[in-house]
Amino acid sequence: MARRKKASEILKRLLREWYSEDRALHEILPHLPGPVHVSGLLDKVMSRLISPDELQFLEIRENWTEIAGAQNAKVAQPVSFSNGTVYVEVSHSAWLRELSGGPKKIIIGNINRFCRKDFCRDIKFVPRGRAVS
Repeated sequence: MARRKKASEILKRLLREWYSEDRALHEILPHLPGPVHVSGLLDKVMSRLISPDELQFLEIRENWTEIAGAQNAKVAQPVSFSNGTVYVEVSHSAWLRELSGGPKKIIIGNINRFCRKDFCRDIKFVPRGRAVS
């Protein structure tokens, strides 16, 4: 990358010497890289700042209603991820007991299907305000 930048700088300097300052710009433009979407740049930056597991967890949070179901998503929200366990805050203790039964296995399966891999091994339901970060 540094070599490419250095070559670009040399080319710009040569064109400025060969042409006037005004004409050099027109000659330089075809040699410059094309426009890049900001989303592509953000993806590169985010991939360096956030681990793949954290990115995957953010996608789970964004799609939680589809993963957990509309009714469950109203009362439970994923808040963190650690070592294969998704921590989900639940609004009421009755829902905590309800979701810890059969729905738990279904939600784990939905998460892993959404991720297309074994991302989630367990879900810990915790009362709202007591999540593990």
